[in-house]
Amino acid sequence: MLTHGMWKSRLFTAYRTFLHSVMHCYGGPEQALKNGHTDQSTDSTPDINAVTNNLIPNWSKRAQLQSNPAPIYSSALLTHRLFCRLPTKFSTSSGSALRLEWRMNYLAHIYLARHSDAAMVGAMLGDFVKANDVDNYPAALAREITLHRHIDSYTDSHPVVLASKELFREGRRRYAGIVLDIFYDHLLSQQWERYCDMPREALIARFYEALATHEPLLPARLREMLPYLIRQDWLGGYAHFDGVADTVARVSRRLSRNGHLLREGIDDLVANRETIATGFGQFFPDLIAFAGGRREELATTDN
Repeated sequence: MLTHGMWKSRLFTAYRTFLHSVMHCYGGPEQALKNGHTDQSTDSTPDINAVTNNLIPNWSKRAQLQSNPAPIYSSALLTHRLFCRLPTKFSTSSGSALRLEWRMNYLAHIYLARHSDAAMVGAMLGDFVKANDVDNYPAALAREITLHRHIDSYTDSHPVVLASKELFREGRRRYAGIVLDIFYDHLLSQQWERYCDMPREALIARFYEALATHEPLLPARLREMLPYLIRQDWLGGYAHFDGVADTVARVSRRLSRNGHLLREGIDDLVANRETIATGFGQFFPDLIAFAGGRREELATTDN
């Protein structure tokens, strides 16, 4: 049986083999990505399954479990395929870290922006666009990018959220906001019919389509993330509590230190689950009202 270390060694070998092929075909992985060879088929582009079949036992069977696997892969997508389940922080040749499965409270932001496709895209961009770059986007998107930050600030200062953070033990408390963000998306998923007439799956599908339509406007990091977000249905992943624990574990691996404190926050969440869920029922209607009012204020300012 292959040990964890043996698996990682073989995976890294597969990755290096692929990058060597990319360099040969396109002049380097960065140039390949720049030229748009992330999803275009050419006879000379290597097939990741062909590369890995000789290196990783049962790779073909594992790959078949994925829905609609694409035959051609960029180096970023290869990294995701090989390392998304390993506790590894990998960097591209340019030195920028690949954020493989970093998903937070996106569902709540999308719900609050559900009135238009552009608004939902802007709500997502709030975590990816720097403040001094907001004006580079169309008004409808820029307004939602700004609103995203207001929503985050309002959430962090809400009395119910502050009280919920106090339920976490000292040391873990500094990471309680991350755990709550993720758990709140789970609660929203569970209570969806209470807040929205459109089925959750339908709104999520519409959001994914809106992201794809606006892809030319997306920052590079979000474009890189987009295929995984849609294929793995990140926004649908919070329907079950296991999705909360899994996401917290993934996020903890991207912390430079004290990741164990974030993971241990799940224990505090479980111990106080009913209290926190009750608080969400008080907090979320307030957030809905705040977001609606602040959006109107921003629209008036724009005009």
